[in-house]
Amino acid sequence: MRFKGPQHRLAGVTEEGVWRGLNWTTKADWFDLRVHWRGYLGVDVLKGQQDWRDSDDLIVRVGEGYKLKASVAKLRGARINQLREHLEALEIVLYLNLEGIPYLAFVDTSSLLFLQATKRAVRKAMALSRLYYLDMIAFYRWVQEAMDEELIYRGFDSDYPPQEEWTRWMKLPTIGYLIDLHGDWRTHNLPMWKEHRVPVHYIWNEDVEANERFRMWDPARLQARDETPVGSSSRIPSNSGRDETMNGWAADAWMQLRSPIRETSRKESNAGDPRTWSYAIVDFEGWQERPITAQRDIDLFTRIFVYDDKPEGYEPHRTFYRWRHTAGEATDVLLLSLPEPHRQTDRFLRETYKFRYAYPQDREETDHRSLLSRISAPSGPAGPAGPSVTTSREGPSRGRQDRAPSSPVMARPRSDRSASPRAGAREGRRPRSLALDVWREGHRQATDASSSTGSGRAGDSRESSISRRDQYFPAEVGNDAVRSLIPGDEDIYPHDFSETRGWNKKFLHEVIITFPVPEAQWRIRAWLLREPELLATQLLNRALSRFIPFRLEMPEAALPKFTRAQEEYSGWDVVAALYYEPGYRDPELCYTPSAATQASKFRSSVLAILHKPNATAFLFEGGLLARIAYQYGGIQLVRRAMTGLSAAVTLHRDGATSIERSTRRENVSTYEKSRLLGVFKPAEGKTVAHSMFPPLTIFRDYFHAYDGVWTAECEDWFTKQVEHIAQGEILAQTEGEWKKSLRKYRRSAHIGLATLTEARAAIMDEQGPSWEGARLMNVRNLDQTGNLYVD
Repeated sequence: MRFKGPQHRLAGVTEEGVWRGLNWTTKADWFDLRVHWRGYLGVDVLKGQQDWRDSDDLIVRVGEGYKLKASVAKLRGARINQLREHLEALEIVLYLNLEGIPYLAFVDTSSLLFLQATKRAVRKAMALSRLYYLDMIAFYRWVQEAMDEELIYRGFDSDYPPQEEWTRWMKLPTIGYLIDLHGDWRTHNLPMWKEHRVPVHYIWNEDVEANERFRMWDPARLQARDETPVGSSSRIPSNSGRDETMNGWAADAWMQLRSPIRETSRKESNAGDPRTWSYAIVDFEGWQERPITAQRDIDLFTRIFVYDDKPEGYEPHRTFYRWRHTAGEATDVLLLSLPEPHRQTDRFLRETYKFRYAYPQDREETDHRSLLSRISAPSGPAGPAGPSVTTSREGPSRGRQDRAPSSPVMARPRSDRSASPRAGAREGRRPRSLALDVWREGHRQATDASSSTGSGRAGDSRESSISRRDQYFPAEVGNDAVRSLIPGDEDIYPHDFSETRGWNKKFLHEVIITFPVPEAQWRIRAWLLREPELLATQLLNRALSRFIPFRLEMPEAALPKFTRAQEEYSGWDVVAALYYEPGYRDPELCYTPSAATQASKFRSSVLAILHKPNATAFLFEGGLLARIAYQYGGIQLVRRAMTGLSAAVTLHRDGATSIERSTRRENVSTYEKSRLLGVFKPAEGKTVAHSMFPPLTIFRDYFHAYDGVWTAECEDWFTKQVEHIAQGEILAQTEGEWKKSLRKYRRSAHIGLATLTEARAAIMDEQGPSWEGARLMNVRNLDQTGNLYVD
């Protein structure tokens, strides 16, 4: 059990560039949730790559100091940056941050280029960069394997194709994990690791062997390799005399005991109950409840899972137990009933939610140390000593390119799930786990440990006392978090549509509201904490004036209410049919080295795009696209958006369709977005594109003044760009040039995950559940006097 203490997980490197603790880059290390991906590191993944050696041969003397060879430093920096950008895209597409899944901390590797006073300093910089790169490689392998079907549904590889070198990593044998069966039974993913051929090493002795929970992983049954040192007195206990066939195994592969659970009467619906029921599901034995709100999920879970009702009081509650099935083939029912069935598989749920729900908050068991103590408190060797065994699956690993979604459903953008974790605690419900807040804030160590950190830092103001774990957080914490979502620059921010009249009342009464970026909902609803009587139309106008992304979708069943005879449309609306014919594309912008010509072509192109019926969709995209659209479309474009569906949807049957919600909305294509950004086709003989505004991914990742809401600082940057374009003084830039020019805008602090989680919980406690996919008329009073409708 040596090195099992949490202090070794973030050990860092010495001044000599040597790892302190068990070297996780060469052999299996103890499974740790903060760096849960490390077992997926390929064996000798950098073998034969001379530029990644930690060797003095790569250090050169320069004057009175020392440097890493320039070619080596540049290669390392380029490889790290390339993979880092890819992982950042993965993190965004999979919502890892919002799900609370620990993620690699940023490590500044610029010291590779610096002149150092000693060789030791260069060695340390080399070691940190190498460890950081290996951490990224392991994380890449983990996310590709663990989230394979999710990535297939999102079409990620089509948008972000992997490098050939990265594909090679997927074929290597992995280093694997050391696990403590007693301590890790709630969080391990042994079935998935076995499927992925990830070796797993664990102690098996008489104490472990006597526990029925671990019987599925008996090394004798699995024919696992005995790694007990030669000459040791320890031995793997024999399983002779154990009745393994009576009624099957006592526990399943997830170490969940099959003991009976009290089941209430099978009441299929609570429709006749005037009270509001709340629902939650326990995904695995020993986990906390996870709230669910989607009626589709509630009805389905009622059919196939055992549940327990607590109908007493004003807040009746039903808890489902996922591992206890009432339907014989619950898995088949899930696969056939849901549009993205992989999201209901045990391995996906395990990897997604164990960081939030894997530990109970109201009890401790004798064989389990609390999560908080594992993260914050140094501890020595734990658990019984005994012989060590390893399990792995033989045969070639199966690549993602050979896999397909388990249901023939078209890939589509992921919506904010109804089962989204709720981090706050309502009075009378379970308290919130302080340990998870330590996670979300992260666990910042000294600089020399940054290569091995998880997903952030721990605020100094938070107590790490285990006694606080069972206390409620005061309401002021959540309210402060909500207030932090409201921009504090109202006095200088120039745009305000709050009094703009023009909304179509009939349209608003039918639409469903959704949020392409989950945190957008909480930013919009934060205003209601300060102004609870804010009218619905004023709230929508304020969101538009801050260029926060949201969408108003029309149910297909209600669409006929807004269609008209062709003769009732304007002549322009009718002839605009050209834009929506299959294969139509607006003319491309061809690059020219003249700034004045570029500006002229850009303005002409943008004005033409914004004249199309579907151009109002740009405003609901939020961010940079919405701001450009408003700059060149003016308040007239805003009023067009308020009037409801355009001819693009009602006459030409264009727009984006949601199969899940059976809705349609205004939409702009990826190509139309590139035109609004002023993307120029590369000049003849060139391969690099230029643009008048940064590509959206570059803007999001490098313009740190923007954090999901438009502010005065964003406006200051944007105004300067527009002025330069108007005067023909600015040339379109490449992606690399945009990255460089945007990096200097770092003055605004972004809202952290812990703050966002607290704000979400406080808003839902105060205002009710998520609005995602809700009828707008059901969450705000659209008939209240004062709403700004068109006459």
